[in-house]
Amino acid sequence: MKEKLEEINRHISALSHTIKDTEKMMNTSDVCFLKEFPVSMERVQISQPDPQMPSGALICVPRYLGNLPFRVWKKMQDVVQNKGFSSGTHCWDVEVKQSSVWILGVTTASNQRKGQDFFNTGVWFVYRYKRPLRSGFRVEQDLDRVRVNLDYDGGTVSFSDPVTNTHLHTFTTTFTQTLTPFFYNYDDSFSLRILPVNNL
Repeated sequence: MKEKLEEINRHISALSHTIKDTEKMMNTSDVCFLKEFPVSMERVQISQPDPQMPSGALICVPRYLGNLPFRVWKKMQDVVQNKGFSSGTHCWDVEVKQSSVWILGVTTASNQRKGQDFFNTGVWFVYRYKRPLRSGFRVEQDLDRVRVNLDYDGGTVSFSDPVTNTHLHTFTTTFTQTLTPFFYNYDDSFSLRILPVNNL
C-alpha cells in the first residue's frame, strides 16, 4: 500500500511539473507554446494500467487513479483555457517547403464548419493550390516559409515570405471574436512546421 501511494505521489509531482512548465511556456511566446503543446499533451496523457487494489487497502486506488487524469485535464484546462487570441499582436512562421498544397491563416474560434463551408466566413488565409478557391489569397510562387502577423486590435492579418522579406497579402477587418491559427496540408507524407520567428 505504501509503495502504491508513493507511486501516486510521484505521478502527481510529475504532472505538477508539467503544468508549471506549460505556464512558463505560455508566458514566453505564442509560437513556443504552439510548437511545444503536442509534447506537453503527450506527457499528460501517458496511460497507466489500472492498479489492483491490495487487500486491506484504506482507499479505493483504482477509483482514485481513474479520477486523476480527469483532475489533471481540468487543471490544465483552467491554466490553458484556449490558445485563441482576443487582443494584441502575434506572429509565427510556418515551414511549407515540403508541401505542394497547403492552406494557413486564422479563423474564429467558433468556426466549426466542415469541408468547404469552413471557408465561407470568419477565416483569413493564404494558400498554395493549382486552382483558385472562393476566398483567401492564392500564392503563386513556391515558398519555404510563410510568416503570419496578426494585429487583433488593429484589425489586420498579414502574410509574408520571411526568407526574402516579401509581403504576400494583408486582410483588413474588425475582429470581434477570438481567433485561432489554422493549418491545412494536403500531402500526408510531409508536415507543416511552426517555427520560431527568429529562426531565419
